[in-house]
Amino acid sequence: MNSNRKFDVAIMGSGVAGINAAITASQNNLSVSLIDMENSLGGISYNYGCVPTKTLLHTAYLFDTFKQLESFGLRGFNQENLVPDWGLITQRMKDNVKRSVKHLTTVLNKHNITRINGQAKVIGPNALGVNHEKIFFSSLIIATGSEYPSLSFFKSNFQKLYTPKTIYSIREIPKSITIIGAGMIGVEFACMFASLGSTVHLVDKSPKLMPYMDEELSTFLVNLLKEKNISLHLGFEAVDNKADHLFIKNKNKNQNDVLKTDIYLSCIGRKANLSGIEYLLDHKLELTKRGFISTNLKLETTLPGIYAAGDVNGRFMLAHVASKEGEIAANNIAGNESEILYDLMPYNMYTSPEFASVGLTEKKAREQGFLAHSQIYSLNSNIKVITEGQSGGLIKVVSKLDDSEILGVHIIGQNATDLIGEAILYMTSGATPGNFKSVVHPHPSMSEALVESLVK
Repeated sequence: MNSNRKFDVAIMGSGVAGINAAITASQNNLSVSLIDMENSLGGISYNYGCVPTKTLLHTAYLFDTFKQLESFGLRGFNQENLVPDWGLITQRMKDNVKRSVKHLTTVLNKHNITRINGQAKVIGPNALGVNHEKIFFSSLIIATGSEYPSLSFFKSNFQKLYTPKTIYSIREIPKSITIIGAGMIGVEFACMFASLGSTVHLVDKSPKLMPYMDEELSTFLVNLLKEKNISLHLGFEAVDNKADHLFIKNKNKNQNDVLKTDIYLSCIGRKANLSGIEYLLDHKLELTKRGFISTNLKLETTLPGIYAAGDVNGRFMLAHVASKEGEIAANNIAGNESEILYDLMPYNMYTSPEFASVGLTEKKAREQGFLAHSQIYSLNSNIKVITEGQSGGLIKVVSKLDDSEILGVHIIGQNATDLIGEAILYMTSGATPGNFKSVVHPHPSMSEALVESLVK
């Protein structure tokens, strides 16, 4: 080690958790080093997740819309000439990633943050080794994110298997694709490829699609996937691969299926990236049963002065949650004690229409002992939906039986991921359904549907 430097806070990982932690720590007048072995800022979210996938999904949405132009009274468009060009699509995606990462760089440059490119390794209770240098710290935030696990039944040299990190390297839109894992990422890729013309198989070992989702939303999603001609294989587990065939098995129904497609995409759950923290693990840094770093609501680990934010703690593996965790970890280091409120963190999925959810489902509310009821409003009667020719959807509000508290809001519809923010604001402020209804919304708009969803 040729040189030494000392910082109040060292951060391992420059994804959204690490970046937000660095900015917050700097705003609290702490000296900060942000260390990452990747050349590009933003982690999975900016480089392989949120930015690229939402770019692709919007392209797929436009493709679907253009095929319906005549229903809007626009004639003369030759659909046969409308062909998705994977090269041009992914070039736009890369441009959006580059633009987004450039913005991150600009933001970080406005703060007094020392960026270090290299593989960080904890080498002592308050020291990191990076390249040929020792970095000393008073507090450490581990924000190393997550990684995609390998699938044991695929040979290591199998050329047709991709992950959400490598799928962008394909040279053309596949004629057929099998997606293993029907979580939010798997469903988004399934919808995108189906819209662009691929035959899609979606496999998941759970007998129910997204079992944590509200039942009305889950049923709607199943129907949506069927409308897109996506073949659902629920309750099936991928068990073996021979040559170009994938064998899947439903143990409960004693069924077997063979899937042969051009490519395979693994969207199974990610695991914590624990590289570089072996020293801490040897000194009793606690992991959860699932292999993630154990944290409390202050994002503290079981070792003093060590925090973990983002996917690496496995609490809620979404970018907006990681961002908030980074902020809270840094604030606690700075002495501004705060805790994260996971109960009001939204789920969001960018299919067409979008899905968004916050708080308890009706089933969960009753399981937790609440006397709960729900109101469901069909967006098919919303004027904005009608005039824009959108695909409808619904809003479901779960409240206490006496309407003293909103327990959950679940939305399917265009711009649902924007609309859920207003619901979170109401719930965070402790508003009742009555408060919800008292706010005047513009007409026509999707937002007024939130009010209409509470009309009895």
